[in-house]
Amino acid sequence: MDSSKPLVTVIGASEYVGAWLVAKLLQTGQYRVRGTLKNPRKLEYLRGRLKDLCESEYENLELVLADLLDYTSLEKAVDGASVVFMMAYGAVKVKMKDFEGTALKVMVEGTADLLNACDGAGVQKVIIKSDSTALIDFRKGSGTYGHDDISEEHSKCTRFQIARIRQEKVVKSFVEELDQRKERKFDVVLMNPENESISGAPLVPEIKENFLGILNLILGGKMPYLPALYHNIIDVQDVAQAHINAIEKGKHMEKYPLCCETIKAKEMVKNIIIPNFRPPIYQIGDKEMSKCLIWIVSFCIPEGKALMLGWNKKFELDGEYSTKELGLKECISAYDSVLETCNYLVQNNLLGKAPGQILV
Repeated sequence: MDSSKPLVTVIGASEYVGAWLVAKLLQTGQYRVRGTLKNPRKLEYLRGRLKDLCESEYENLELVLADLLDYTSLEKAVDGASVVFMMAYGAVKVKMKDFEGTALKVMVEGTADLLNACDGAGVQKVIIKSDSTALIDFRKGSGTYGHDDISEEHSKCTRFQIARIRQEKVVKSFVEELDQRKERKFDVVLMNPENESISGAPLVPEIKENFLGILNLILGGKMPYLPALYHNIIDVQDVAQAHINAIEKGKHMEKYPLCCETIKAKEMVKNIIIPNFRPPIYQIGDKEMSKCLIWIVSFCIPEGKALMLGWNKKFELDGEYSTKELGLKECISAYDSVLETCNYLVQNNLLGKAPGQILV
């Protein structure tokens, strides 16, 4: 490694955005990058992908195993780093009875432990990939939501929304406590894309219950009827670039909503997917499901109540604010990003793969 370059740590380097962030950081030629992974199965595959993309800077990469619930591993991960990115995406597909002890613990306690580790390591800035659910209060109805909006926990929140809202509260409380003691040594920046609408080809082929998972169901003919919901789409590479720009331009405790275009699922299928993936090879549904069906589902699963709140309502993220404040260039269009994602799924034979499978 070139010791003259500042070290940055990416917590969650094998995650969808995290992997692209590591690649783009290396491609700048300005940083040494230490990336952490929890799953050793992904380690060698990610090394190979990053070497292909960043061969000239590959010597400035270090990949290590770490766990958000293992404080010692976090201390080692952030040691010597000037900037730390929190990109880890807490697993939220768990039984409700296990939620408090698994996903919520990872997102909330893991974030608090990471901040504590950074506080003792001389870190100058922590950049956290949060989510749009920490901005959008779905009870308020359609509208544009921006950097100064705050979402509150309520009875119809999904487990994922609860985790993100509580995560940001932990961050705020931690910073306020340090400020009161006049002991804060680093700035914290919050990035707020709609994680379930981030599009683009992944570096690590893993299907989760995110936008790749949604497109996988649509292309695979397993979603005959579409939810009447809007997506705040942004390409994964643009999300990664926004995080890099936040190193210099991100303001302390500012929130940055990230979005290129807000589009309804039905319009996305009609205007982007069907013209490029035609029957009879692809059997793609283009009609919206009945709200009555979602009403019935809302009595069975917690997520159903949240779907009812968002049904046919346009919750739009103010992506223009972040584009201006972070000095971002023109983003990849929703059309190009969605099309690239669909082509990736088809070309890599991923259609029909179940969420959660690590395909390396």
